[in-house]
Amino acid sequence: MKEISETWKDKVTVISLSTDTEKGWKEISKTKDMSWVNLNDFGGMSGLAAKYNVRGIPHYVIISPEGIILHSWSGYGKGLLKRKLNKWVNKSDRVMSVKKEGNTTIVDFPIEKSSNTETVEINRIELTGSETIFHMKAFNSPGYWVSIGKDTFLKTEDGTHYPLTSADGITPDERFTMPESGEYSFKLHFPALPAGTKTVDFIEGDCDSCFKIVGLSLTQE
Repeated sequence: MKEISETWKDKVTVISLSTDTEKGWKEISKTKDMSWVNLNDFGGMSGLAAKYNVRGIPHYVIISPEGIILHSWSGYGKGLLKRKLNKWVNKSDRVMSVKKEGNTTIVDFPIEKSSNTETVEINRIELTGSETIFHMKAFNSPGYWVSIGKDTFLKTEDGTHYPLTSADGITPDERFTMPESGEYSFKLHFPALPAGTKTVDFIEGDCDSCFKIVGLSLTQE
């Protein structure tokens, strides 16, 4: 928190909200060098914590300059907060581009309409005449795991499903333990999409926790 509040002070405002009693909050505040806004509504877990649906401590909420909640989660992992913030703080550096290399169309940092996850992101999509390749990156605390369901598929605008055919760097339906860096890259292979496809959905499955990244742009039209 201290590092983020100091090194990203021009991009991020850090506010901490304590759920401690007034006495406990004041005592701990005296022992910590807090360079950010440190508040307490004295409502415990029934105050603002309840409004933000806090179920565990620490709990983090990323709010945009427009007041929109971008992401909310509980739990601490070394470097996890910085990795999650990095996606939003440096979003201007991740500009979508489309280029041709021979018969392959390469879409870097495709714009998405919506996503239900911060655990995985799609950095590149390769469209060839024989297959579609998704370059993925996973983010999680070291020692935690991620997995990709074997029933993952792509869905085009007309509702057609294109099932996962193979994967590089991860085995579908098996848990992959995250390395010390908290980041991991892998590739997923799908059948070729029809020429002229403008958007595609990435769907891991029908469960509530399944990854769903909707409306990925394949053109800059």
